[in-house]
Amino acid sequence: MRSVFVSCLCLAGGMFDANASVVHIGATPHLKVKDLKGNEFDLDQQRGRIVLVHFFATWCPGCELELPVLEAFSAKHATEGVQVVMLTPEHARSLGAIRKMLGSRDLRTARIDEASVNDFGIPGTLPSTFLLNKNGEVRFSFSPDSKVLTRDELENAYESLMTQNADAGVSFDPKWVKVTGQCKTQKSPGSVLFLKQWHLSPKANTRDQVTKLPQDQNQDSIFTQVSEWVKNKEVDTILVEGCTWPTEVKEGFTTVFNGWSLRDLIKLKGTPALKASQTHVGLKLKAQFGDAIKVLCSDDSEKINQQQLALSDARADLGYWNRLKDSVDHDDLRKSYLESANEAFHLQKDTNYLETMSVIKGSLITDLKKVDELLDVRSDLLAKHVLEIAAKSKLPPVLIWGGLHADRTREQLEKGRMNCSIVTPLGYEDTEEKTIKSFGIALPAHQERK
Repeated sequence: MRSVFVSCLCLAGGMFDANASVVHIGATPHLKVKDLKGNEFDLDQQRGRIVLVHFFATWCPGCELELPVLEAFSAKHATEGVQVVMLTPEHARSLGAIRKMLGSRDLRTARIDEASVNDFGIPGTLPSTFLLNKNGEVRFSFSPDSKVLTRDELENAYESLMTQNADAGVSFDPKWVKVTGQCKTQKSPGSVLFLKQWHLSPKANTRDQVTKLPQDQNQDSIFTQVSEWVKNKEVDTILVEGCTWPTEVKEGFTTVFNGWSLRDLIKLKGTPALKASQTHVGLKLKAQFGDAIKVLCSDDSEKINQQQLALSDARADLGYWNRLKDSVDHDDLRKSYLESANEAFHLQKDTNYLETMSVIKGSLITDLKKVDELLDVRSDLLAKHVLEIAAKSKLPPVLIWGGLHADRTREQLEKGRMNCSIVTPLGYEDTEEKTIKSFGIALPAHQERK
């Protein structure tokens, strides 16, 4: 907790006016200022990003205490497009002291007298912090009372802004979902909602499933949150994976997922059994809401099959790699595994351990590269389709896709200057991401064995 001396009432020498106008909650202030590196910061150009504006001074003890909080906040959310700008009322002769106080911290800093536009004025007390949403509105302000601004306070405020997501025009229910990322766009004609899905195995038949699956909670969270949006008329278009663009899921759609067809699910409309069914969420939503929503396939079935085959090959490669690696101190096992691997990879029977391991590693790298390329292709196609839909839609399209595509799709949406929210439903597990990463981790330098 901060003692009273930390709060610095800015009345020193008449330099600052404690009654200077300071923006209020809900205001949309303008700020244009040149920072200490000579770069211009224009708050109007930050639309689509959350912005933190912080006022400080070198002679303010509380200001120095809050620097680590701001540094951690900036570093944690930089990839989400969050902008942090620090402003000080001190004169140019204090530049040395300012830089000394900041040290090696990479925080954009400017002097207020370098501002050509400043609707914030000069706060009467320092430190003072303002957190603005993606529409440029001040939603939180923190000024000295009796304690230092904490990481938890700032993170809670940030999380609240993320769930408000004014750009998307939807309400997020924290019981079901949490916004965990956003596109770093400045100006956008619309917004997109990407819900991370934890896949059911495409080959699994769940028609007679009586036990719960690990994915159940994730599937239930997606169904419940999207249902709330549809009922509130906040969304009306859903893009799903697993079937080829531009097929629409509607009467006559015959593709079966996990043993369920659309016709099967329509029979369960309005019953708890529909929500509990363990299958494609897009089909369940269409069965429940009918013509109130449009559910569009946004994938490429051929690319899906190619990716699954490449991933299966990579798993097989890794299996051979691990068996050989773990048998280096067991001659009989090593000999047996080596013969098996040489046969599988079409090598001469007398190919030695090192040569075989080199071939397996090369095969694994090739297969993983193919998986990565196909993930890119599918994500690029998804972004292309959703940009096309969003340009024509008054409401934000919802993407229900595997979380492995989230960051890739976000990059493409940013290139298309489209706002987006990456939404992680309750129960989501990043098993696919972990699987892909595990392949690289599992390739340490093998022992030198002839």
